[in-house]
Amino acid sequence: MSDKLSLDLFDKLRSFILIGAVFWGLFVGNFFSGFSQYSGLIVYVALIILLYSIMLTIPFWKIARSFKNIRFMGLSWIANFVIIPVIAWILALFFLKDHPAVFIGFILYLVTPCTDWFLIFTSMAEGDVPLGLALMPTNLILQVVLIPVYLLLFAGKLIPFQFSAFIETLIVFIILPFLLATTTRLVLGKIKSREWTNALFDTVLSPIQLFSLAIVIFAMFAGQTKIIIGVIIELPILILVVKLLKVIKTTVYIKAAYGS
Repeated sequence: MSDKLSLDLFDKLRSFILIGAVFWGLFVGNFFSGFSQYSGLIVYVALIILLYSIMLTIPFWKIARSFKNIRFMGLSWIANFVIIPVIAWILALFFLKDHPAVFIGFILYLVTPCTDWFLIFTSMAEGDVPLGLALMPTNLILQVVLIPVYLLLFAGKLIPFQFSAFIETLIVFIILPFLLATTTRLVLGKIKSREWTNALFDTVLSPIQLFSLAIVIFAMFAGQTKIIIGVIIELPILILVVKLLKVIKTTVYIKAAYGS
């Protein structure tokens, strides 16, 4: 009973911890400018730990089974790489045409579907993580191929995308956490029972995921504080446009999922 109460309290504090990470990051980035040289490494390590802890909860057979969901894959690709980019361009044209740098940044941000981030929040929302993990490699490949095309069509600029960045992301943030999680499961399966392993994961993984995510958010805001302050005037407009697109994306995904 006490464990249940502590977990409920933990869930209630989740939002406050993440919001606190944003403000603490801005504070540190503003008053300790030297921290920015370490923020990239902190984000790197914390993301690996976060994805490793998520993948610990996913048996391999569930991921393999998810690849058979052709309808989900097809609808996700159409929504992510056709419908959403066009809507993002229309919103940017309407709200951000007087801010060229923000315009291009917005296009870059929103025409690329999340890879590891959406998996994190899918796990926190107790969604179908294996299905999301099955979608990650194709999302990553397609967005790398299509980013120059989107920029040429929507922003009038052709910016080459480094293939090495794609390989690094694939290895470090998908393959490495998956191999570490699979090895951990195999080792624990040899020395402990499945019940003991599941009980351990239920106890420790949720706090690890939350605090790893908080560290990622803290380090990102601390490392980019000067940039955030530099676009503080455009920030309200940008937030409005992002919120509008999120509402539209959610509507598109719900209609695609339920066929209405």
